[in-house]
Amino acid sequence: MKKKAITGSLVILSAIFIGGCGGLNDDDTPEACQFEVSQALDKGNYEHVIQKLSSDPTCGGAYSEEDGKIQLAAAYIGEAGFDIPTLINDIILSSASNDDNGDSYSLFVQAIAKKASGDALISLEKAKNLYEDIYKNEGIDCTNKNALTNAPDVVKDACFYSGLVDTAKATTSVSLLIGGDEIEPEEIAEAVNKWVNKEGLDCKEDANQNNILDSADASACALKYSVFLSNNNADSLPYSCDNTGSIKV
Repeated sequence: MKKKAITGSLVILSAIFIGGCGGLNDDDTPEACQFEVSQALDKGNYEHVIQKLSSDPTCGGAYSEEDGKIQLAAAYIGEAGFDIPTLINDIILSSASNDDNGDSYSLFVQAIAKKASGDALISLEKAKNLYEDIYKNEGIDCTNKNALTNAPDVVKDACFYSGLVDTAKATTSVSLLIGGDEIEPEEIAEAVNKWVNKEGLDCKEDANQNNILDSADASACALKYSVFLSNNNADSLPYSCDNTGSIKV
């Protein structure tokens, strides 16, 4: 009887130890934090990951500083509407063939245009900055193949992912310049495809027939006017740009 009581007490004490501080079920352990981040990324709960890792990328010691930033950058990419595997697949498809008259690239632009927004660009820029922190802190230039040869794997990953983000940022910017939310992704892709292949743009896309998309013309003029204001400290309107007419307010 006494032996059974002792055995029961040991079971209870073991349960308390396992479930208590430092136990397997402790939510404050680095292991629990790492599991939580992994699950959140898998489920697309990017905001939770951002909140979890922004102040402490190591997640209480679960990650190295660099690995934590890789996870945080992945959350920002997800917040922008992208993910690394899909970006890789889309880029491979867009460059797989040179005899499709740009159709593959057109599909890539179309895929990006569906997600293009100013908020997406901001999130992608945050991811880019995290990758830069990793390889710049190591003194690595991602364009230097010799330097990358002996670089840590996490630095190589940062360089690779940074290139993917640059591609997504550039294509997102082009999509927004051409039409943003006002033009369907298919139309944006078609217009870019014509532009890339130097095909004639119709009057709907190029009213002044200068072989530049009107939306791109207007964006370029707006940027030029912005520089003019900064340099001249003036707000003279209307302001004329070559081949674009005037900006009016």
